Amino acid sequence: MKDLIFIVVTLVVTVGLIGCAEITPPSPAEVLSHPLGKVPLEIGVRKAEVVALWGEPDDIVGLGTNEWGAAREKWIYRARYSKIPIDAGILSKAKYLYFEGDVLTRWED
Repeated sequence: MKDLIFIVVTLVVTVGLIGCAEITPPSPAEVLSHPLGKVPLEIGVRKAEVVALWGEPDDIVGLGTNEWGAAREKWIYRARYSKIPIDAGILSKAKYLYFEGDVLTRWED
């Protein structure tokens, strides 16, 4: 019975590792040119869609309300690449996304 469990576990781990072999990390040039990835944004995208594409923002800054009373926010996404063993200052680019209510109205690098 122990041999059967060992074989099954070994088989599952092997299949899992083979499946991961197709994942290729981005090259350093790709990370430098697109530190937040290549997922495009569009004006009018909802907050939930941004979170689904990019994850939760690193910071959210309240900017008051617009003339219709909708909350204005600036979401800050800082570039990150966890496999770089040094503090690469060039990777400190950030994206600033501006929302009025639930809608993306503009962004800046």
